[in-house]
Amino acid sequence: MNLLVALLATRAFVIVTPETVDDQARSAQVNDQLRQVLRDHRELTFGVLSLPGYLTGKRAAHIKPRKKAQKMLDEARRAYSELDVEGAISILKEAQLVAQQGLASRKGATTWANIQLELGLRLWEMEDPSGVQMVTQVLALFPKIDLPAGTQLSETMGEQMEQMRQQKGGAETISFTSAEPMIVRVADHQCVTPCTLQGLSKGSIPWRATAPGLMTQGGVGRSGGAVDIPHQLVPKRQQLISKLEPLWSLPQTEADLLLADQRKHFAAPQFLWVRVGAKRLSVLRGQVVPRGALFYRGETAVGESIKDDELLGVVQSTLAADAEVGAPIRSLGLATQLSQWWSKNKPSLPTVSLPKVSRRALAVSGLTVASTAAIAGVVVYLSTRPDEGRGFDPVLGY
Repeated sequence: MNLLVALLATRAFVIVTPETVDDQARSAQVNDQLRQVLRDHRELTFGVLSLPGYLTGKRAAHIKPRKKAQKMLDEARRAYSELDVEGAISILKEAQLVAQQGLASRKGATTWANIQLELGLRLWEMEDPSGVQMVTQVLALFPKIDLPAGTQLSETMGEQMEQMRQQKGGAETISFTSAEPMIVRVADHQCVTPCTLQGLSKGSIPWRATAPGLMTQGGVGRSGGAVDIPHQLVPKRQQLISKLEPLWSLPQTEADLLLADQRKHFAAPQFLWVRVGAKRLSVLRGQVVPRGALFYRGETAVGESIKDDELLGVVQSTLAADAEVGAPIRSLGLATQLSQWWSKNKPSLPTVSLPKVSRRALAVSGLTVASTAAIAGVVVYLSTRPDEGRGFDPVLGY
């Protein structure tokens, strides 16, 4: 058991959540970018464990078909090496359908593209025009894809393929929608739903969509069409997050006790939790086994875009020997969110420009206003004064 824990210590679960509902799209982008950074720098960080697989106790549904499609591709290559071209084409057509079921896999698009390219080449050799179209489309989406080992091209085919690789995208588009923001990848193109990708080639479009808290989806669309991505939550993830939520504000001793209590629900050797906000990343790292311990808690200010080096630095700071549990990190409450909204949307009072006047004019105007006010006051007083009773005046009489 100790050996197993030691081996797993170099791997960790990664949890990414938005700080507010408005941060969901940014959270999807950071989630995808963070995982790519971890894969590219595993020797400096750690490997990523599958949280959905752990919570469900099952392997992802896309793994089996992707591996099966790869085996069928190898089988087709053996058939072709034995000069059974028609047999190879038959296997590749079947593998093509199987590969579509594995596009949710990170390697799914590569497997699909290799099968499409090889099938196109075999059909091209048989002078089937659909083969040329298939090769053209694959090279437009994946210009750097390698040809199958041992491929022999005629001079004409070689020249045409080189021209295909030089093509800059295409004029086709495809649109994506989803119940929550998801980041969609099509070869080197990407966007956050709802969105439309442009500059694509005509034909089949392999896509993959990811977002924190949602099961990864994948499939094949058609250029010029629209895809509504299925919405499927990661089972039990929200319950886990609710149990770990106090870690953002608890003192370290109490946080360690909370983690120790999670052994039945989340026996994690390590986990990294990144909460994505508009202007900051809140980060904590901890473990449940072999003992409950919170190793790091802190926040980092970020701009509108986050560079890979920044993300790598954030992760490495949680792994440093001097990493420590910082002060509690409060999520944005309703009052703070309203304050931020008001600062961005408060109405501005109209400005009235006054004519420039001299001091002498102001003084004269002031005296005029004062005199006018005094005369008006006397008039009002006299007009409102009650009539005095008439009596006999010895000089004037009645």
